[in-house]
Amino acid sequence: MAYSNTSHGSVHALFEASFQKLTNAVSSDTSTVSHKAHCGRVDNRLGNTDFHSHLDIFDELNTKLKHWQKGRGGKLVWLAKLPFKGDFLADAVGLGKSLQASAAALEVKRAMPTRPGFIPIATRAGCVIQWADEIKRHFKPEYCPWWIILDHAKIDTALLLDYDIVIFSRDFLKSLYKDSVKFE
Repeated sequence: MAYSNTSHGSVHALFEASFQKLTNAVSSDTSTVSHKAHCGRVDNRLGNTDFHSHLDIFDELNTKLKHWQKGRGGKLVWLAKLPFKGDFLADAVGLGKSLQASAAALEVKRAMPTRPGFIPIATRAGCVIQWADEIKRHFKPEYCPWWIILDHAKIDTALLLDYDIVIFSRDFLKSLYKDSVKFE
């Protein structure tokens, strides 16, 4: 799949790639012995609460994590290595989802052998600034990831690759997608 150097083409290509991964994951053959064994290993591992011991990123935080945040952050990192490449973090309000998600995503990104892209954070328009504040508050200044708020389509996509985290609203993403469909 070719990625053009414009925001419109890149966003459209990212949508297509995401949907293709989802289609591949959903349409996998689940009747094989190896798949059933894999599911058994996943079930055993998800029951284990000692996921946090291997996350180096916890040392880079200003915030002392609660035990459930450490465990859930570790599970997110572990699940990112599975074929589906992730998980849904749907904890109740106020339990530290933004901290868990950003720490786990950065841990996975730093472990990648090649130069990875940015971590996209799509949120409600009213939470964009909150996400930026959370990153600044929870990370020690010397370890704070580079982040940017994407709020206009004129930013060169090559520039975005210099950042660890790109924060944008869902409405902004929808408008970019609609514009890219009209553009083609």
